[in-house]
Amino acid sequence: MFLKYLKRIGLVLAALVALYFIAIATISVYYKKEIEQGVVSAINNRIKKPITIRKVSISPFTNFPFIAFRLHGVSLPKSTESTVPFVEIGEFEVLFSPHNILMKRYKVEQITLEDGKIDARVDSLGVRDFDIFYKDDSTRKKPNDIADFSIETVKFNNIEVFYKNMYKTKQVHLTFKGTETQLTLTSNVLNGDFVGEIYSNEVTLRPGTLFKDSELHADFHFSYDIDAKLFSFENSVLRSKENSFLAKGNIDFKNKSLMHLNIVTQEADIKEVFRLIPVRWTQKLEPLKLAGNINAEADIHIRLLAGYQPEFDIDFSTNNFSINNENIHTTIDHMKFSGNLTSTDSIKIENYKITFKDFVALIGNTDTVRTSNLSVENFINPILKTDLKMKLKSKTLFDLVKFDKYTTVDGSIGVALHYDGPLNYIFRKSDVTPIMIGDIQLNHVNLKLNKVHFPFNDMNGKIAFRNDSIRIESLSVKSGKTDMLLNGTANKLFNSIFKDTTGLILNVNFTSNEFHFSDFNSAGQYKQADNNKSKPKRKIHVVENSRFILPYDMKGSFKGKVKTFTARNYHGNNIELDIKINNKIVKIVESMNSFGGIMNFTSSFTPVKNEIHCKSNISMQKFKIDEVFRAFNNFKQKMLNSDNIHGIVSGNIYSFFKLSSGLEMDTSSIYINGNYSINKLELTNVEPLLKLTKVGFDEKDLRHVTFENITSSINIKHHVIHIPRTLYVTNILYFYLDVQIKPDGESEFYVLLPIKNLKKKPKTDGLTNDSKAGLSIPLKITGKAGKLTVL
Repeated sequence: MFLKYLKRIGLVLAALVALYFIAIATISVYYKKEIEQGVVSAINNRIKKPITIRKVSISPFTNFPFIAFRLHGVSLPKSTESTVPFVEIGEFEVLFSPHNILMKRYKVEQITLEDGKIDARVDSLGVRDFDIFYKDDSTRKKPNDIADFSIETVKFNNIEVFYKNMYKTKQVHLTFKGTETQLTLTSNVLNGDFVGEIYSNEVTLRPGTLFKDSELHADFHFSYDIDAKLFSFENSVLRSKENSFLAKGNIDFKNKSLMHLNIVTQEADIKEVFRLIPVRWTQKLEPLKLAGNINAEADIHIRLLAGYQPEFDIDFSTNNFSINNENIHTTIDHMKFSGNLTSTDSIKIENYKITFKDFVALIGNTDTVRTSNLSVENFINPILKTDLKMKLKSKTLFDLVKFDKYTTVDGSIGVALHYDGPLNYIFRKSDVTPIMIGDIQLNHVNLKLNKVHFPFNDMNGKIAFRNDSIRIESLSVKSGKTDMLLNGTANKLFNSIFKDTTGLILNVNFTSNEFHFSDFNSAGQYKQADNNKSKPKRKIHVVENSRFILPYDMKGSFKGKVKTFTARNYHGNNIELDIKINNKIVKIVESMNSFGGIMNFTSSFTPVKNEIHCKSNISMQKFKIDEVFRAFNNFKQKMLNSDNIHGIVSGNIYSFFKLSSGLEMDTSSIYINGNYSINKLELTNVEPLLKLTKVGFDEKDLRHVTFENITSSINIKHHVIHIPRTLYVTNILYFYLDVQIKPDGESEFYVLLPIKNLKKKPKTDGLTNDSKAGLSIPLKITGKAGKLTVL
């Protein structure tokens, strides 16, 4: 029984549904013409040129329970003679409620626009091609016009919007791929929700180009107060790829088009953020090659009308940020700041100014950068003003400014800097030197610069600077075994080093406990393993074309005190020196304790072609002769050496020698000429003296001979040592001697031995009666060491 009643109920319901669809179809057909006329009439009643529609269709079923009214091939002409339509829509669908149609209330439930384009342009004279509407006083209103409809939903599917203003340089190019808008109008307040996908080719307004080539997903909630002319939006989200931007704000069209905008980002890719700001701003930043994700909250106040300055506040933080371009390379693990952007002109970016407060950047676990009062003015030729404090590892600093002209760097640097000048100076793209005042604290910095032939193994101390000049304050420097404590000034230091150019001027005072010449005459201080073998030292090159090759072609003045100086076999103590240096001459005035005595000398080093000519005037007091011979490698002879000659010498000597460009001495160029006196001269096992056994002296007495004071001169040239005729008074005899020792060891000793020395009187045959020596035996001893012959 129950099934029987159920079947009857089903038949009744089916009949009702059929009746409903028949009624809807009947209404659709019956009112089709009226709706079509209403739509076309409402539009044409307000435009200067009639709309064209290729086809009209109506469907009561596809959008049940609404009736779908479709316009196919809609074309709305421009106000000019252009053949390009202002609006061209493939399909324009309007949904109505059947009940409202019966009541002739044409309330639109939904509008859908598909596959179309809106093209609007303003030419260079300001003529708009979309002035298609009549003014309000010329319109013809009717009670049932479509304009009176209340719209619930508007959808855009693949609708391209293009606007170009050649008169005021604006351009908008968007494609609404799939959007939906909910609209309600209450008490002259229009509320709406806008959701969907938009592709932005570009939006070029007064600030510049925004949204360049961006895939955007929009979720806007907005309202417009028609009476107050105030457009506002809340909790609106714009997503670009994985990045979300939460925005709220308003545009007050009544109050000079003031726009207030608040934007919040979370872990947004900075490259995507740049797509949301003016291109002419990002073009300035693109060379930095920035990367990372940022958290930021921006508060923006802009008057959209010309002549009004913008105001932009931002709170910014990131835990992943990097800069990598030809001049700067760094990865910042954490950075935050608050910023403010203003301008005295809303169009000219040279009048823009951005100010940052509480800027903090953390690089790694130890390196920090902090600034206060940081600002950038003039976005065309940016001027940077800041008070900066940095605590960085030396390598971090060099990486930051992308300085790579070094082979070794270690230690840390603290910087306190006031900077006021071109931002591009930091990137080495400006020749204008900024105002730079501050201090640099070097904390055990180990540095080897490519252009300096020796390393700085440890630098510790303070350097104060003003602009491109620095003042060195008790800077401790170690290089190899050498230690120095420096004070002084350096001019054009930053410009020379970071721009790799000339102009460096140094004025330095220094003291040193240990100074080793070998630490500065070869670049091969560090040996690198290569198949368990050490690479040979790289020889330096300091002279070319009669000029010293100095780092950055520097000029300098150096005054110093050295407690101990070592150069191969040479040792000096308590040295005081004054050095003047440029690419044409190095001049040294020096006093020291050396060779057991005191020496004062003035030396000049002059580049000649690819050599260095060294001239010295030396005044020596109480030098130990054995130490002199030892220091000069016994002057390349074996007859007299540091083991068999001892004594104290004083005198005045002129010397000359040549150095190669690699600071290797040409011993054949040594020339020495001077006068001297010798006290307490001792000769032990000197072969020429031993030859006097030929004339009756006991060999035992000749093996150790002491001399009274001797006054003579010496000349050394081309390794030939020449001592002119000199009287020598010894413990066993006296004689006159003329000595010449050649570089190959061949020696000639001319001796006049007065017969008064002899116990036995010799025959007078072959004797010489000298005016000073009297009757004497002439001896000529020749040969090489170990092979002397008495003639």
